[in-house]
Amino acid sequence: MRNFLQKCQREIIVSAILYAILGIILLVFDVKALGTIIQVLGWIFIVYAIYNFYIYFVRRDSLSSGPLLIAIPFLLIGLVMARNPGFVIGMSSILIGIVILFNGIVHIQTSLVQKDLGYTNWLISLIYSILIAIIGGILIVNPIDTVSTVLKVGGILLIIQACSVFVSQHRIHKLSKEYDKENNIVDGQFKDIK
Repeated sequence: MRNFLQKCQREIIVSAILYAILGIILLVFDVKALGTIIQVLGWIFIVYAIYNFYIYFVRRDSLSSGPLLIAIPFLLIGLVMARNPGFVIGMSSILIGIVILFNGIVHIQTSLVQKDLGYTNWLISLIYSILIAIIGGILIVNPIDTVSTVLKVGGILLIIQACSVFVSQHRIHKLSKEYDKENNIVDGQFKDIK
């Protein structure tokens, strides 16, 4: 269980930081500035896609199709962002809804891990996670029309989600240490004896 949690910890913290940064960007910048940011991100995605095409077709380091599977969606998304940032901003309610729904689902799993580790308030965390997933679903199904409102509400929700992810991660880390102490598990490396 501990190895699983350690592998997930870095990814969870990075996602929380990205949520917080995206939330702050949505709160701070107006629609025009956001359009420029989206265009710049689009060009970054395109460059990253070209780099992955280079790895796949020119370097040919392995037979894995991983770089190609990364390059195609990044290229398509980058082209849309670079050529039509207004479309992306117009779809922001749905896009934010998808991010929040996904995060709510991830939080549901985190709540269940807390339950497995013996955290007594796991049910509160589960209810919160379900509510977040429902809010994300509502934003997808019934998008908000006013772009500036979407950006502010989305920014606030993403920052709340980032804080929630940090708190949950701290709880899980603390609970896993308690679990290890109760079960006399020592963290270290194994050495084969010959």
